[in-house]
Amino acid sequence: MRKISFLFFIIFFANYGSAYPGGMDLMMRSIVRKGEAATWSKTLPERGGIRLVPCLVKSKNAKDTIEFVEKSGGSATAITGSILSASIPIDMVKPLADREEVLFVEFSSPLSSKMDTARVAGNVADVQNGKGLGVKYKGKNVVIGVVDDGLDYGHPDFWDSSRVTRIQYLKQKIGDRTIECTKGSIVGKSCDIEDGGQGFTHGTHVTGIAASSDDDYTGIAPQADIMFVFLDAYDSYTSDTSPTSFGASVVDSVAAIFEKADLLDKAAVVNLSLGTSLGAHDGTSLMEEGLTEQTGVGRIIVGAAGNEQVIPESFWPTRRPYIGGIHSSIAVGSKEAKGSRLAIWNGSSSTSSFVGGTMVDIWLDGNAGNCELSVYGYTEGRAVEDFTFAGLTSTSQAVLHAKNISFGEESSDTITAEDGSVKADIEIDPSDIRNDKPHATVLLYPAKSELGALLESMWFDIVIKSSSGECSGNMWLYYDHTSFHDFLKGIEGVAPDMAGSGKGAAYDLFDGDSLMTTTIPATAKGVIAVGSWLAEKPIGSGVSEWTGMNGKTYSQADIDSPGGLGSIVDDLSSFSSLGPTADARTKPDIVAPGEPIVSSKARESGVSSALKTNELHFKNAGTSMASPYIAGVVALLLERNNTLGVKEVRNALAEGASEAGMTKKTTDKRDSFGAGKINAVEVLDSVEEDTSAYKGTGDLESASGCSLTDSANLHRSAVFDLLLLILASTSLALLARIFRAAAFLRGRPSLHRRA
Repeated sequence: MRKISFLFFIIFFANYGSAYPGGMDLMMRSIVRKGEAATWSKTLPERGGIRLVPCLVKSKNAKDTIEFVEKSGGSATAITGSILSASIPIDMVKPLADREEVLFVEFSSPLSSKMDTARVAGNVADVQNGKGLGVKYKGKNVVIGVVDDGLDYGHPDFWDSSRVTRIQYLKQKIGDRTIECTKGSIVGKSCDIEDGGQGFTHGTHVTGIAASSDDDYTGIAPQADIMFVFLDAYDSYTSDTSPTSFGASVVDSVAAIFEKADLLDKAAVVNLSLGTSLGAHDGTSLMEEGLTEQTGVGRIIVGAAGNEQVIPESFWPTRRPYIGGIHSSIAVGSKEAKGSRLAIWNGSSSTSSFVGGTMVDIWLDGNAGNCELSVYGYTEGRAVEDFTFAGLTSTSQAVLHAKNISFGEESSDTITAEDGSVKADIEIDPSDIRNDKPHATVLLYPAKSELGALLESMWFDIVIKSSSGECSGNMWLYYDHTSFHDFLKGIEGVAPDMAGSGKGAAYDLFDGDSLMTTTIPATAKGVIAVGSWLAEKPIGSGVSEWTGMNGKTYSQADIDSPGGLGSIVDDLSSFSSLGPTADARTKPDIVAPGEPIVSSKARESGVSSALKTNELHFKNAGTSMASPYIAGVVALLLERNNTLGVKEVRNALAEGASEAGMTKKTTDKRDSFGAGKINAVEVLDSVEEDTSAYKGTGDLESASGCSLTDSANLHRSAVFDLLLLILASTSLALLARIFRAAAFLRGRPSLHRRA
């Protein structure tokens, strides 16, 4: 992984100031307050019988912080010029946050996983054939990096024309052991990482979309080099049944890929088909910042927007009119009180998620001292799912209640339902250090974890009250899946307003929705967010079908088909997450074919014959599939011009994008589908040929394939260290520009290249 000189840390932070006074986010505060009694502590990684908390740390003195973490029984690594990735025992979290040099400690949020005719739909086939460009582009000498659950790295889809692997680098962490393999060790059969896909399907499928060389199911950049970092083994499964990873390891994984691309002197794009709804959705988390800081010339990150848009047809008919989504906007006028009502549909699954229940993540825009939070649970009408709420009229009926908790004061509390069945942990931070926003979390969970179904026995109202001035903001639900829980819609102005009582003041109800559901880290300023559209298959047929190995043909538009999601052909996918971000940036940036996508199948994985098209390929769907499509297009773009940064790549992707057939789901159509459907020919045609930034054409040939850490820890010349001292008061951004310019003058396009 990328090593940053301690000299640079000391110089930079001496001038950084105190924009981040010491502190912790609410998740870290919760683990400090409750320790191993926290509902989600059981899902934390364990080493030597000790629970470790994965986190991201902002520090003024990286060396001292790393030494402290390691002496405390944890581990830490410098990722960027301002952020460390760390794991530390639970009882050492507060001592870490209290250290003088530590500016902020952020819990490492859990993230979950979110090509034949598809190449034609986005005009990629024309680019690969050189149509209109005069040159055939297939991603040669560009690195496509993937961070995902597992990879069948011996799969023939990842061979070149000589039947030699194109995989340059693999990294997997298993407990205390980190295994790194290079192309040399893979070819030499000395790589210690298990082959075959490790029982997972997602990562191999994603990698195949971006870079498969199969004749029938050709990826977007079939000649690109491939690097893959496995989700940490202890992260791969929590008590949830879906693969997940922690944000710190994702940031660290991207750093590792870019570091190895530096050694090869090649441009690189990294795909992240994963995300989380935990966070402010405004680019200010350390995870988002850590990814953005790593981007630059020829260093691009692409992320799946998410699959968090509600699909009403997937619910019982009686529920469909009332399913809002996992987001609810907050707009409370002066001296008003308004609540958003949520229902938990699958309490067992919710309880099995990382946090051990349903978490409501609340972020206000300001006015903390005049805004209050109340939480209510009601059983009236829940068992029969009476969405008229005719019998629910007063806070006196609440069986779970906490009223008028001020956003203006830091607080933590646990409340219990009158019958002892359900609990709620409520945490308040009046001003989150990262964005100055008032922040609260409400965790709803059963008193006994094995009784998750009890969460289905109540309606839950999250109420915001203003004593003066407006209270505005947003709240999201975690786990980020609408089949678990949703804020309700169709009740604003319809359901009875709630009368006040001794248990709480009167309030009105407002609707939930699927807006602003682009997941983190696709919300990061430096990450290109990708939504999905349902492509025709076959092209020109007006339908979207595939034929499984069972001989049956299925329609992807039919929600009753295996993996069918009810989308309309050539339109935005029914599930594709919407924007904007909480700070009003357009997301997603672009959309690509995300269903039905046939790509590489891990050989050791089990897949239904209805989804398999042959023993090596199968059909899947999601923004997880659209994202590597765009990562592949970016690889083609960087093959043509490797001097481009994130802004230039984002602008190029918008060239020639089409809105044909697309239905907007938001006030601003761009927050539904960004610039529109990708048109790869226009994307490449919009930039001039320029490959002056990176000149590498070789391979990582280390025979051992065990570790490249020493070779990655490059030695700077005395001249560069002197330059750092002279420029101590210069901004990080300016330093980066100066170093790249200096690298070009010396014929070396990257500061981190091997000398």
